[in-house]
Amino acid sequence: MELHRIRGAWRSRVLVYLSHRDAGYFNRIGNDCGLPNPAATSRILNSLERDGSITRSIIKIGPPTLTRYEITDYGRAMVPLAEAVLAEIWDRITARFVRRRHRIVPSTRGASRA
Repeated sequence: MELHRIRGAWRSRVLVYLSHRDAGYFNRIGNDCGLPNPAATSRILNSLERDGSITRSIIKIGPPTLTRYEITDYGRAMVPLAEAVLAEIWDRITARFVRRRHRIVPSTRGASRA
């Protein structure tokens, strides 16, 4: 497995999301994974497809076309690494929140005014 293929939280989140489903559709993946906008969704899905982690198929059902994404065997092999990346990111966020939450701030109550 190659760590450089899992470059961040969004790619990891999409891989883990697709590993728990048979397939996902463009808008659903973007919404369920919390991706910021369709351009980011497209960029991440395209990079995962280039790496061979997912496959894309286009389904024409009339004027709207559906884009379906499925995880490949290679992508499934990357899922444990993606989960580890997400756990590390979550631990860092949680630790930062706890440090901020318990920071001791000097109180100005009861201080005499000069």
